[in-house]
Amino acid sequence: MSLQSIGDLAQSFLIRSRTAQVKSELQRHNTELSTGRVADIAETLRGDFTGLSAIEHGSTQASAFSESIRETVIHVEGMQDRLGAIAEDGARVASQLATALDGAPPGIVDSVASIGAGAFDSAVSNLNARVAGRALFAGAASGGPALAPGGEILAALSADTAAAENPAELETAVLEWFEEPGGGFDTHAYRGSGTETGPASLSESESMTLPGSAASPEMRRHLAGLALAALVDDGAFSGDTRARSETLRRAGQKLAESQPGIVAMSAKLGTAEARIETIRVRNTAESAALEMAREELIGIDPYDAAVRLEQARSRVEMMFALTARLQRLNFSEHLR
Repeated sequence: MSLQSIGDLAQSFLIRSRTAQVKSELQRHNTELSTGRVADIAETLRGDFTGLSAIEHGSTQASAFSESIRETVIHVEGMQDRLGAIAEDGARVASQLATALDGAPPGIVDSVASIGAGAFDSAVSNLNARVAGRALFAGAASGGPALAPGGEILAALSADTAAAENPAELETAVLEWFEEPGGGFDTHAYRGSGTETGPASLSESESMTLPGSAASPEMRRHLAGLALAALVDDGAFSGDTRARSETLRRAGQKLAESQPGIVAMSAKLGTAEARIETIRVRNTAESAALEMAREELIGIDPYDAAVRLEQARSRVEMMFALTARLQRLNFSEHLR
């Protein structure tokens, strides 16, 4: 029986080839362990990407819906916060306006009128609030403010109601200015859209428009009550304490009457929040299910991957040791 051997060149080639192979295996197992997925997806799926493509498409959609839901939640929470502040101010000022009764000293009347004017400016500021660069109460026109500055609104209102000769006429004129379609409020005050905010796509089958804007009937009545008091602070019926006091009383009454409407706006938003949360939970569950399906297709067992990585590392070390022994090289010289 004869023995066959290979030459030094062939032996070197064989060792280099085997070393490259085990190093490639080491890199593949290392990649799989770090990513949690197979390195060669095509081989694992045998070239059939249909299922994986459907999962990836679903995951992309779920991520987009999650972002839309997140932005919508931020918007609704911002509206709720501002409505809460408006309602709180309204209840407080309505109570204070009631103190400006007939016969009150001029100083008290002036002080209460000033409170009403401050509350009007505060309400305008709250309605012009923005979150994440979007106006909260401007409807679909969320790129700009919902209302003109408070000073501009009062200037236009004062000019349009200057003919009123008594508190009753002024109250009627102010209410018409705010509530009449196409009237002074629409012309001089509101800068938003008549269309509600949205619709925001929250799932494949559900979208949502957000109720409520600075031009809603409830908010118009609320602003009208505050503006009536602000006109007194601005000089309406100057010198006639009795007429000023009567105007403030009427303003307080209108403001109190508007409070249920503000609460109703907040309740509508609360209903929207509940619906959004239901959709969010469902979307989260769908995302988790898609991730599990993806793992079943191209995921790896971390423990098994770690074992194979260690085996590959041992083979690489063995090949380097063998190379060093055959060629009388140490590991660092081999790497050169």
